[in-house]
Amino acid sequence: LYEETVAIPLFIYVPDIPAGECQSLVSAVDLMPTALDILGQPIPASVEGRSLLPMVKDPSMKGRDYVISALPFTNRDDNVGFVNDWNTRMDMDSSVTITTDEWSLIFAVEPGLSELYHLPSDPGQAKNIIAERPEVARDLHRVLVNFMNETNVSPQLLNKRVELNA
Repeated sequence: LYEETVAIPLFIYVPDIPAGECQSLVSAVDLMPTALDILGQPIPASVEGRSLLPMVKDPSMKGRDYVISALPFTNRDDNVGFVNDWNTRMDMDSSVTITTDEWSLIFAVEPGLSELYHLPSDPGQAKNIIAERPEVARDLHRVLVNFMNETNVSPQLLNKRVELNA
């Protein structure tokens, strides 16, 4: 879940809105509400994402403060049907990336496997600096735990992820 796989360019075409560019963070959960908004349809209250149409109209608007990138949260030995309902037993706990404009924390449940990168100075994520900047890793980890609580991730998945074992 390094930046080259999670930082995906997004192109949105809306008739009668001039082309523009925005460098803000957005999330895949924002796509459906954006499409509904462009089509003039109501966005259900249960939708967790938000429309990007205001940012399309005004690219100077700020996007998200952070983005969570993950495969579905899974624990070791969970049976998961990712493709065609074929169940696969997971051989390790899933990792997750927490990205801000400045930082990327790749959080792993297993002790010693989490990684922290300063994106402006290390866009290729070549130097893991989690040992030098543990306070940043803790802050980003706290963002992850809050996100998991807010989105009602099951306790069996949350409990294994409440500690940062850098």
